[in-house]
Amino acid sequence: MVVRNRIPDQWPRLMGADVAAAYCDLSVTTFRGLVKAGTFPKGERITAKRIVWLKDDLDAAIIRLFDDGAANEWEARLG
Repeated sequence: MVVRNRIPDQWPRLMGADVAAAYCDLSVTTFRGLVKAGTFPKGERITAKRIVWLKDDLDAAIIRLFDDGAANEWEARLG
């Protein structure tokens, strides 16, 4: 389920991969690749089958992408 049309203040604090990817305006595949590369946090397992990301952690990762020098790292990770 991709949810790209949410109003920004209505994003949940905990997000599964599909919602977290939509929040970052990425496909789930790209989001998972950036998690694997370390660009985005790994998320937290809350049940045996459920991993979630905190909205605040995603916001912090996005801010780090645009700090000095981070743009080159971002491009390198996207390959």
